[in-house]
Amino acid sequence: MHDEDNDGRFPDQSPVEVRYPRSKQEEHTWKTDRDPIKVLAKWLLDQGYADAASLDATASEVRAIMEAAVKFAIAAPYPSVDEVEKHVYA
Repeated sequence: MHDEDNDGRFPDQSPVEVRYPRSKQEEHTWKTDRDPIKVLAKWLLDQGYADAASLDATASEVRAIMEAAVKFAIAAPYPSVDEVEKHVYA
């Protein structure tokens, strides 16, 4: 479901990246050393607010919720033509 070389953004999503593309090394650094979820997890462990087992359990629970949401979205029917302009405010 997730490609490690894909950081989840679409091409041209950020005008900064268009002008200043990141190197593979910089992307790797952000994913390993600066990932806010990993930084918070390390801090929680270091401060004694959580243990590895509770963080692993939370990650598993979140993963299961996300997988269920994806399955629900994929299985959902497309909206009818009558609903195309509903909730569009731009």
